Amino acid sequence: MMELNTKIRRFQETTASTLHKESCIATSSDDGNKLVNENDAQVALRLLEDQLAHIISQTNMEEQEYEAEQNLHKQLQQELINIERNVTLMEAIMKETKELQELTRYPCQNHIACY
Repeated sequence: MMELNTKIRRFQETTASTLHKESCIATSSDDGNKLVNENDAQVALRLLEDQLAHIISQTNMEEQEYEAEQNLHKQLQQELINIERNVTLMEAIMKETKELQELTRYPCQNHIACY
């Protein structure tokens, strides 16, 4: 069992040292590519900034459209309230008018002796 643990440790140490060597080699060879990578990063950054500006612009336009629709909705709601109020008033006027017509149509019915 101890022998197996020893072999596992040696394998891990060998793997770790190999990975460390490879990363050092990659870092030294990347010095020439850093300039290219920085340019790529700047281009990618510029692309992201443009996309963000476009999204912000779209968001602002959508907010303006939403506010316009809200204002229209408020106006229509107020118009509906006014119309409902007018309908209620008209119904009350019609009711009073009918009652008045009934009273003027038969004035003598309410009195026992009209003449």
